[in-house]
Amino acid sequence: MTALNTFKFGDCFLRPADERDRELAERWTAADPDHAGRFDPGFWLENILGRDGFLLSDRQGPCYFFKMHIHATLVLPWLSPSGAGAPNQIRTILHNIVQVFIQFPPCEEARPMRVFRALAEGCQWLERTIIPMGAEEMIFDSRNETLIRFCVKRLRFERDGEMLRKKLIRESGG
Repeated sequence: MTALNTFKFGDCFLRPADERDRELAERWTAADPDHAGRFDPGFWLENILGRDGFLLSDRQGPCYFFKMHIHATLVLPWLSPSGAGAPNQIRTILHNIVQVFIQFPPCEEARPMRVFRALAEGCQWLERTIIPMGAEEMIFDSRNETLIRFCVKRLRFERDGEMLRKKLIRESGG
């Protein structure tokens, strides 16, 4: 998926981030102690194949930037036991991971509960979008304990140090 379209779901609007958002990206990144100096604000605006940048807003205005990187990881080959008399087959497994990067506004620009509500809606939309594309896991890292607790409790992520992981389950159709 490349960020070309605008989406509406719940009370949220999601559109590709672009140059008109530069000042906002610069201000928010500079105010973030974990991102200032580590992320170029232009990172949030970049849209290239497999690295999509969006700005999610609600009726009150911008809630957060998010960037998603799609990774296909080759898992070690394994031997598949064969049936009667047939040789074993070597199989490889692709594990499709979507890595998410998020830039929140400073607290003085948006109430945390408003942003967390938008985050929950955005994650639900993202899952519905990427699971049919073959994504099996969503990951991101954070040092913010409030965000980590919210993601574990409300969004069903599992904590792995500073990494948060969520296995994505494709619903079987019948």
